[in-house]
Amino acid sequence: MEAEVGKVIDTRPGHAHVEVQQSCICSSCKVASSCVHGTGGARIIEARDPLGVSVDQRVRIELSSGGLIGASFLAYIVPIIAMFIGVVLGYYLPGEERSDTWAGLGAVAGLGVGVLVSRVSADWLARRGKITPTITAIVAEGDMEER
Repeated sequence: MEAEVGKVIDTRPGHAHVEVQQSCICSSCKVASSCVHGTGGARIIEARDPLGVSVDQRVRIELSSGGLIGASFLAYIVPIIAMFIGVVLGYYLPGEERSDTWAGLGAVAGLGVGVLVSRVSADWLARRGKITPTITAIVAEGDMEER
C-alpha cells in the first residue's frame, strides 16, 4: 500500500481533491518534475471519500500496490509493447520492400495506438475505482496519527 497525507481542498459526493506535498522520496525520482502540479511542489489528487471529509481536513490517502502496479503497467509498458509490435508489422508487412522507414513509421503508429489504448484503459479503470486512491483516515493536525 502506498500512503500519503494531504489536505482536502475540494469535495463532492463520494470524492475529494487532496493536496499532497512533495515528499523526500520525490527528490531522488528522475520524473518528479513531470508529476508535480500546482505550486510549491504540491500535487492535487482526486480520491474516493468513504468517510465524508470536509475542506481543510488533513487525511491519509492510500493506493493499493496492485493499483499502483496496474497504473504503471498501463502508463509505461503498454505503449512500449505496442511500439515494438508496430516496428515488426511495419518491417514485415510491406513484403519485399522491407526498410527501416516502414519500421520507423510502424513504431510511431504503434506508439500512438499504445498511448491511446493506455489512456482509454486508464479512464475505464479509474471510473471503476481500480486505480483511484481512497481516503482511509482523518489525521490530527499536529501529527501523522489517525484520529
